[in-house]
Amino acid sequence: MQYGLRDVVQFEGHRYEADQAHRSESDWAPSVTAALWRRIEGGPEAGGAGAADEDVSFIDHLREFYDE
Repeated sequence: MQYGLRDVVQFEGHRYEADQAHRSESDWAPSVTAALWRRIEGGPEAGGAGAADEDVSFIDHLREFYDE
């Protein structure tokens, strides 16, 4: 799956924003690739702006990537 600059995903209960455009890889989870993703605060779990249905799940993107 292709991610663009500033795309936002939800992963393991946290929101992350893409710091650069890239194509997903199975071992490039947002929580372990600081060069690609930046954790952002204020997500739905914190009562901040943004609804969960506005986010795209990173896991769903990985499923799509491997189903291609």
